[in-house]
Order: sequence, then structure tokens, then C-alpha cells
Amino acid sequence: MKVLWSLKSFKNRLYTALLSYDNDTNTSKGLEVWRTANGTSWEKVASGGFGDINNLWAITIEEFNDFLYIGTFNFNLDIEVGTGAEVWRSLTGDSGTWTQTNADGFGDTNNFVIYMMAAYKGYLYVGVWYYNESSEDWIRFYRTSDGQNWSQVDLSGLSSGSGGGSSLLMPLVVNDTFWMGNSFDTGGAGLYYSSNVANWQQEGERGFGDANNIDLFAMTLFKNYLYVSFGNNNGAQIWRSGPINPLSILTTSLLAAKLGSSYSANIDISSGTSPYICSYTGDLPQGLSLSSSCVISGIPTQASDHTFTVYVRDSGIPAQTTSKTFNLTVIPVTLPETGSNNQNNSWILLGGLICLGFIYSFSLTKLKKLD
Repeated sequence: MKVLWSLKSFKNRLYTALLSYDNDTNTSKGLEVWRTANGTSWEKVASGGFGDINNLWAITIEEFNDFLYIGTFNFNLDIEVGTGAEVWRSLTGDSGTWTQTNADGFGDTNNFVIYMMAAYKGYLYVGVWYYNESSEDWIRFYRTSDGQNWSQVDLSGLSSGSGGGSSLLMPLVVNDTFWMGNSFDTGGAGLYYSSNVANWQQEGERGFGDANNIDLFAMTLFKNYLYVSFGNNNGAQIWRSGPINPLSILTTSLLAAKLGSSYSANIDISSGTSPYICSYTGDLPQGLSLSSSCVISGIPTQASDHTFTVYVRDSGIPAQTTSKTFNLTVIPVTLPETGSNNQNNSWILLGGLICLGFIYSFSLTKLKKLD
């Protein structure tokens, strides 16, 4: 039996992690990682649960700082205990390049499931399902800025009585705000938001006023509205927010560039979640380039008119995108004017003839011939 839990695009390949289980012997073979470049031909790049068959599967896969990360569910089915969830990463995704980046269970065997990962404001956040019969809070949160050194995040704003619960939903990041939902058997699930993953606020009432809305299972951004769905024994409910400000390009036009002169122009962006990634299609002037940080710069080498479209993608979850078409003119160099308009200059003819077509704007009466 093989069960697929997650999919992630990374460096022009699609990755998935599978539960591999032998039904005949009722034993786990450990998770497997597969990838494809074309959607039809697949190759295995990891197996055997990264060397631990108790790594049964991976619920979430995430990209952070050019690495691909996989979080495991670590559990021994025979003795119903594990050594703790693990985080593995690879720079290329190739077989043999995967390394573990955390201590098992972040030092606690009760941390046995990594159910969410999210990149946000320079950190990779990992949500862990913590199981202890004596505890009412089954949530732990960890983060890293370099992928190797981890620290636990204070979730006091989500503790029992104001949040907590049995699990946290896969997050939503919109306009620099981090959103998460949870599950509560009594009182209703909660929706929470933060701008720093330290100070949390609850959005409305638990269950949005319905105590039977005990699980907030899904959440997304669609056409400038946030949508959330609740699990409810009386019938699932879908709610949406008021309209939000979408990612947009503020720059309306570009100043002309001068042939052979240094040029620089910023593409100004509003809303969304930084950092932004810019790209373009069309006719950018020769000698100029658009950086991924949305700056057009360089020295144009040809005088002409150009039209191109700039595309912006933010770092939200899910990512917002927008585009705008610009015209940019490269003007030729204008030669400076020389000479004088002074009518009182005295000219002396040294010899020879005045050429036909040579026009003077002053009187020739002051010309003198030298012997």
C-alpha cells in the first residue's frame, strides 16, 4: 500500500512523499520521496524513511532559502511510540543529498508529527503535533533562519482557553499577515492572525458563533477574499472575509533613458507579502535588465521605443501575482551647440575664397585681408 500525502514544486520538478506499507506483513517500509520533471515519468530520490522505517510519511513539504524541506510523522506501529518527528532537506532533491536538520522530535519524543511548514519573514516555521495524555495543548511551534538551528516559538496567544486545541491548520500568509486555524471539540474552532508569529489575535468568535464548528480544516485566498471552511456535524460551513487590498504595481510610467548613459528605475509595489520576485516578457531595451528585486538598470545601447510587461509574485501562501505593461523610450544623444551669436566679432580672411553655401549671420564689412 502506498499513500500520497503531499505535493510540492521545486526547481522545475514536482515532488511527493508516500507512505510505503506492506499489507501482507503489516509492516512499514518507511516513507518514499519521488519526483518528476514532466508529470509522467517518476524517479525515487529517497526511501526507507531516510533510514528510519518509523518515518511513516510526510504531511508537508516546503521550500526555504533554496532548499527543499520534508517533515515526517515518526511512529512505531507495533509499540505505538516513536523517536520524534524529523526534518530533512536537500539543495537539489537528488538521491543521496538529503540530510536531517533537527534533533529527533526537537528533543521531545512526544513531538511525533510535523503537520505544517511555512516560510515567513526570513524564518521557516514548523508546526508539530504534541501528544501527552496529561496535556490539553497538542501544539508546538519551532522556527529556524538557517535551516539547522531551531528554537521553540512562544504560542501563549494560542494556549488553552484562548486557542490551543488539538491541531493547527496549514497556514495562510496574506499581505504580511500570518493566519492559522485550529480544532476544538468544545466551543468551536478558532481563527487567529499575527504580524510577527509572537502576538496573536483571534478573529471574531470561536466557531464564528457556532460551537459545532469544531474544526477549521481549510483556508485560502480567492479573488481578494479570504475563505475558511469549518467541519460541523450538522453540515460544513464556508465563510469569507471582507475584500482585502490585492498585490499591485504602483509605478504608472517610466522615465526615458538616454543612449549610453546609466539608467535605474524601481518598480514600486503595494500590498502582498515581501520579498517580491519580478520577471518580464517583451522588448526590454538592449543593455538594460530587470532584477528579481524589481529594479530596471543598466546602460542602453540602442535608441528606440520598447514595450514590455512586468510580472510580480509575492511570498504569500498562496502567492499573489500581478502584472503591468510599460513603454520605455531610449533617446539618442544630442550634440551640444557650439559657437557664438555675438554680432560684433571681427573676422580676418587669411587667404583663399569663401566657399559657396557658407552662411554668415553677421556683416561682412568687418572682414580684413592680410597682405
